[in-house]
Amino acid sequence: MASTGCGGGGDDASDETFTFDTGIETLETTGESAVLDPASVPAPGQARVEVDGKVHVLRASGSVYFTCEVGAERITVNFQETDSGSLSIQGGVLDGEWSGNVTFAPTGLDNYGGGINGGEVAVGEDALTFTGTLAYRSLSDPTNTRDAEASIAVNCDTGGAGEAMAEIDGETFTFPASGAQSYDCEVTASSARVLVNRLALEDSQIQIDASQQDGRWLGGVYVVSGEDRYNGILPADGSGLEISGSTLTFTGTFTRKSETDPALEQEVVGTASVTC
Repeated sequence: MASTGCGGGGDDASDETFTFDTGIETLETTGESAVLDPASVPAPGQARVEVDGKVHVLRASGSVYFTCEVGAERITVNFQETDSGSLSIQGGVLDGEWSGNVTFAPTGLDNYGGGINGGEVAVGEDALTFTGTLAYRSLSDPTNTRDAEASIAVNCDTGGAGEAMAEIDGETFTFPASGAQSYDCEVTASSARVLVNRLALEDSQIQIDASQQDGRWLGGVYVVSGEDRYNGILPADGSGLEISGSTLTFTGTFTRKSETDPALEQEVVGTASVTC
C-alpha cells in the first residue's frame, strides 16, 4: 500500500499520481450518490482539490488537525494544514438525499463553500469524490464573490498509519490518525518522525523521533496514556529497532512515570509500531 507523504502540498501537484488502482470498492448508500471511480482517488491520506484552474493537495501527514471518516450515510472530513489551507466536508443522508456542507480555504483570505447537494457525490470505502459549484468569497474584499466549479477527491485510508500502536507492560494502546489534533508520519531507512497527538480527545499520544548519525542511532519512543508516560530510548547500536519500508517497530525497555504519582518510576518492556 502506498504511504502518505510528509508536509504541505500547495499548488504544485506535478509529483503526485492520481490514476493508480486503489482497489476501493463503491459502497451501497442510502443517499443519492454517483458511482465512485477508483482511478479518481488520490494517494492514501490525501485530499485533492481542483478549483479555478489550480490543483491543491492536502496531506494527513503534517496536518495540524486531521479527521477523515467516510461511510454510506455520513461523511466527516477535515484537513487543516499550516501552508496548504483547510478542507472540510460534513454531510449525512437526510430523507434519502445527501445534505451538508463543503468548505475549502486555500489561504487565509480565500474561501470556497457550498452545499453537498449542489454537486455530485460519489462514496466508496474510505474515499469520496465531489464535483459541483462552490461560492467563492474573498475575505479581503467582501464584494469579490462568484461561483466556481470544483472537483474534490479524498482518500481517508492513511496507508496503514491508522494502525499505530504500542504494547507495554501487558497493555495495548492504539493511536488512530483520524481525529488526531496533529499527525505526522515519515519513516525512512535512517530516520523516523512520527506524531499522533490525541491528547485533547482521550489523553493519548505516540511520538517517535529517531535518526542515524555516524553509524549511531539517536532518539526514542514516547507514549502517553492517561496519567502514564512511557519513554523508550533507542540503543546507540539500533538493537530492538526494525525498519521495513515505511514500517517501524521498536522493542525494548521503557521507563514508566505517572503524572499523579511523582515517586513512580519503573522499567517495563514493550513494543511500539507504526506504518506510514
